[in-house]
Amino acid sequence: MANVNSNGFTLVFAAFSCILAGALLAGASQGLKDLQDTNIQLDKQRSVLSSAGLIDETATAEDIGNWFSGENPLVKNYIIDTKTGLKDTTITTETFDKKPKLYRKQGKEMVFECTKQGQESLVLPITAKGLWGPMHGYLAVGKTGNDVLGLVFFDHKETPGLGGEVNAPYWKDQFTVKGGKKLLKTEGDFSGYGFRGITVLKGKKVVDIPVEEQAYHVDGISGAR
Repeated sequence: MANVNSNGFTLVFAAFSCILAGALLAGASQGLKDLQDTNIQLDKQRSVLSSAGLIDETATAEDIGNWFSGENPLVKNYIIDTKTGLKDTTITTETFDKKPKLYRKQGKEMVFECTKQGQESLVLPITAKGLWGPMHGYLAVGKTGNDVLGLVFFDHKETPGLGGEVNAPYWKDQFTVKGGKKLLKTEGDFSGYGFRGITVLKGKKVVDIPVEEQAYHVDGISGAR
């Protein structure tokens, strides 16, 4: 009979317990992988639709899926070349999702397009500088490319109540057409001269700058820049 008080038994028991626990955790992780992948995809789709104002917080998984399903879905995604702005048909969205960092280094990006009549929009992925690291989100623009329809940050490390307010409606609405903001100086002109963009102010407010500049600026918030 083994001596349960010996050092050898203790080491063997500890090793066996570690191996068993590792095997159980590995099995659980593998078993939950499909569910995790589904939830990640659902969260991405929710952020895309929310940025374009197509759903609200009450939307169910079925509601979200309906926008992307069917032979002719209302929301389609495809890859573009960020240097030319043209579609890249050599890369599928499935291939891009497997190695997004690699393709982004090559100047490729995945965008989403809503074709529902009266709600046409293009949703673009964005990365902004936060106080504690990069903030990743989606920016939706109208079919003319001049009006911002919405903004959603789905991944950031900002402090709740400070920089974490980047997803608060009172701040996000500043960027949109509701807030009187524009992306272009001249309608339809996407050249280096025509594109203006929207700048987050630091140390001053929109009301402090010239009226003709206010359509291209928004107020900053503590902890975000």
